[in-house]
Amino acid sequence: MPTIRIDHEVFKELQKRAEPLVDTPNAVIRRLLALAENAIASGEHGRTQPSVRQIRRLPMREYELPLLESLEERGGSAPAKEVITAGAVRWENRVQWLRLRLVERGLLKKDSPWGIWELSKAGREYLHESKAS
Repeated sequence: MPTIRIDHEVFKELQKRAEPLVDTPNAVIRRLLALAENAIASGEHGRTQPSVRQIRRLPMREYELPLLESLEERGGSAPAKEVITAGAVRWENRVQWLRLRLVERGLLKKDSPWGIWELSKAGREYLHESKAS
């Protein structure tokens, strides 16, 4: 995978456009270039979709600003549980948006009962194909 260097000003602009706890610099650049949101740049693991492992583990630096912002919103200090809960709320919101995108792609059923998320046939096939690669 190629490595690029960007100056501080460009990095700060990427941070402004990033969704905390979700986006990597690569994801922001892909969005700005109108490239497929769910694809990984060619050459990374030879895949077109991120693996479950890649989705689960964000670099620790991706948590820094949201954690600091959460503390600032609470006057500079707060019980650890309160700060962690605030992060969970942001994560839950992102998961809801992710579900919507999976429905739009046909990987989850859109006519499932309220409160139930259900794999579609295409979702099962995609999952099995991803595990096989």
